[in-house]
Formats: sequence, structure tokens, C-alpha cells
Amino acid sequence: DSVPHIRDLHLPELAGTIIDGEMFIPDRPFKDVASTLNCKWDKAVARQEEIGKIVFHAFDIMYYKGIRVEMMPLHRRKVYLQKVIDAVNSQYIKMVAYHTCGQAISTVPYEKTHGNLSEVFNRLGSKKEAYPHFYEEMKSNGGNFHALSPRAFYEYIVATGGEGVIVKPKNGKYHYKRGWEYSKIKKFLTREVIIMGFTDPTDDYKGK
Repeated sequence: DSVPHIRDLHLPELAGTIIDGEMFIPDRPFKDVASTLNCKWDKAVARQEEIGKIVFHAFDIMYYKGIRVEMMPLHRRKVYLQKVIDAVNSQYIKMVAYHTCGQAISTVPYEKTHGNLSEVFNRLGSKKEAYPHFYEEMKSNGGNFHALSPRAFYEYIVATGGEGVIVKPKNGKYHYKRGWEYSKIKKFLTREVIIMGFTDPTDDYKGK
């Protein structure tokens, strides 16, 4: 009920189809989506009228018209996912762009949200050690192009505020848990730890 523009899409020909993805509000931070979906449905709808409607970004598919496709290789699942996106034909259901590792990646679709390559290059001039591949590729090409190698593309994404990139093997199957079939490469190293003890607080926080 919080996303009636998605809920009310009526496509009986796609019955039995299940796709995977994430919700975003165009040009807004992810926290705006989380806070909107944590509201009651009426407030969520009103908030979207203010800041923009939630869009579902699809990146995988498990069932297509009742047929289980999750055991197919990723590159085949993408074909069926594209069929779904084309059939839905809605501005609120979009396909997540993907690229083949080892090939140059066009940055044109990303420059609107992440910044023009040459502008980013000029801004990061003093941080070339942190983004060596991006810096070297931009320097060698004079900054007048719109494509990067996968490594430089990753550095461009994190340098402009992105968390990182997702890498999936083209022949990988769909899994319901994190593994090699769904590897996140991000700018922060996180650790899972076991809490061995704690110190009692010296003050109480009240009223919130």
C-alpha cells in the first residue's frame, strides 16, 4: 500500500513471475527510501508526492511465468529479466545496468548522478594515490572521453559517494545467501565480531 504506483501494475500474463531488486527514489539518498517505507501507508504516499516516487530497480529473476529459472546461468536469467521489464513497460520498474568485466564501461549513464568524468578528475587531483587507476586513465586520455576500465570505474563510483560495485559470475546460479555468486566490492572493510563483554553506562538517556 505504500507504493500503489507499483502495486497496481496489472499484468496477468506475468503471473508466477518473481524478480529481485532494490527500491530507490531517483536522485535521493537510500535513507529516504528506508524512512518512507517505515511510515504508515498514507504518510508514505504523501511523502513520495513531496520527494519523488519509489522506483524498483530489478537485477535478477527467480521465476518467469511460473517456471523456475534460478538454476540457469546469470546471463540467461538476464534475458528473461529483460522480457519482464519490457512487458511491464513502467517508469517505476527499471533494469539495473550491468557490464562485462575486462571490457571498457561507458560512464555516460552514470555521469548525471555521479558527476562528469573531467570534473571528478580535476576535483580528485590531490588524491591520485587513493584512485590510481582512475587518475592514470584520465591523465593518459586528457580527460576527454566517457569510458573506463572496470578498476577505474570502481574508483570513480566510490570517489563520487557510491558504496562500491557488485560482481557476479556470468554462469553463476541464483542463491539466497551471500557467496561468490554475489560479491560486493566496497570501499570499507567490515568485520563480524563477537562481543565478549561491556561496561555499564555512566549516564541514562531518557525521553527518546
